[in-house]
Amino acid sequence: MGGFPANGRIYTFKFTSGASVNNSTALKAKLYPLPAVSYVKVELPSEDKAQYSLYTLKGDLLSSGQLTDNQELDIAHLKNGMYAIRIVQNGLQYHSVFHKN
Repeated sequence: MGGFPANGRIYTFKFTSGASVNNSTALKAKLYPLPAVSYVKVELPSEDKAQYSLYTLKGDLLSSGQLTDNQELDIAHLKNGMYAIRIVQNGLQYHSVFHKN
């Protein structure tokens, strides 16, 4: 089963604020490569700086900070597994879950 954990568990993630996304508040960002190994690269729709927050699927904040378009976030230190990221740029939000190998 490509893309699913070997243990068969299904993971869900819920943001406690800003969880609803509609067309007027969705940031058109891209996150790759997926699955990730040592970094994830973030492609933003503009050159403006953005804020990111990286979470465990339990909702624990691992790191946060600023990023710019095409910036690589170092995730080599993280254990293999699933993580969630929230990016905010100019009041628009992007939420995604990714797998780190």
